[in-house]
Amino acid sequence: MKKLKFLIPTLAMIADCLFSVGQSGTVINRMSADSSSCNCLIDVDSTFTLALSQTDDGTTSKIFLPFTFCFYGQNIDSVYINNNGNISFDPYGMFSSLPFPSSGNSMIAPFWADVDTRDTLGGIGINGNVYYKITPTAFIVRWKNVGYYYKQSDKLNDFQLILSNSLDTLIPGGNNLQFCYGDMQWTTGSASGGVSGFGGVPSTAGVNKGDGVEYMQVGRFDQAGLVYDGGYGANDGVDWLDNKTVIMNTCGTTVSSIALDEFCDTVSISSSLSYEEFENSFQLKIFPNPANNFIDVETDFEKCYLSVFDITGKLILKHNIDQDKTRIDISDLANGLYYIRLLTEEKQISRKIIKQ
Repeated sequence: MKKLKFLIPTLAMIADCLFSVGQSGTVINRMSADSSSCNCLIDVDSTFTLALSQTDDGTTSKIFLPFTFCFYGQNIDSVYINNNGNISFDPYGMFSSLPFPSSGNSMIAPFWADVDTRDTLGGIGINGNVYYKITPTAFIVRWKNVGYYYKQSDKLNDFQLILSNSLDTLIPGGNNLQFCYGDMQWTTGSASGGVSGFGGVPSTAGVNKGDGVEYMQVGRFDQAGLVYDGGYGANDGVDWLDNKTVIMNTCGTTVSSIALDEFCDTVSISSSLSYEEFENSFQLKIFPNPANNFIDVETDFEKCYLSVFDITGKLILKHNIDQDKTRIDISDLANGLYYIRLLTEEKQISRKIIKQ
């Protein structure tokens, strides 16, 4: 018998308006492609295995990998596939997603939402399922045309993840994790407050270490359409994900990425640079950090716009920057953690500072 579903997350969302945080050492590349060449979804064929029978909130048994996957400094050699759009390192069946970072749920979630493959329109399982494939250097999971709770298949989602040993050419640039999206049509099951696939508790896309600190969040989605203002702005439109690819390296830690608005884009996140190289690559320095009464912003950008948000997502102050070095008074801010967004014509960059 299906359990009652009433859990609604209460953790405060951190407004970053970009992809998101962790610690320094990340490079973000923007690569556009036409829609005919960008789709990285791998066809499900006879080399794939059915992960789960038609189910709701199901989890596989432990799946052993023939390689090690580096995740925040840990070498992982086994995973669980969860029906609800994520993989984890322990069984995990929670259907209503949480924002990242959160504690206790270490997972990789291309689209954490209440997936239900018990199709009732046209025959059980006819509209999709969850499949996986293991190679010597890669692990591929595809949620192929899956419906939502309760047994709904009027809207379907198609998405995939790939883990690798950082050497497999399926994921370019020496990275080890990739999300890939096809046609995304729904966000929320009815047990999470959704109506006809939308509203209620947003779905979450991203990576969560589970310690409440380290994470990468692509966004939270609760509506149709293309609206998107980054991983920690307002909730986003699921159609923005269509034909998008997110590539990252989870061996180190992650920081901010940029929001893309072309029809077909790749977001590449890597953690191969040192902190100094990272700072120089974006031509941006903010110091001192921690700070007391002021921060100095140094950048080579000719003109940019800076915003400061508190951890609830509230915009605290904004400032136009039109010179190499700008001093900003933060003496009126309460002590604590803040997030800074720097917007230029070409980039959105996010940093965190501590006011003490």
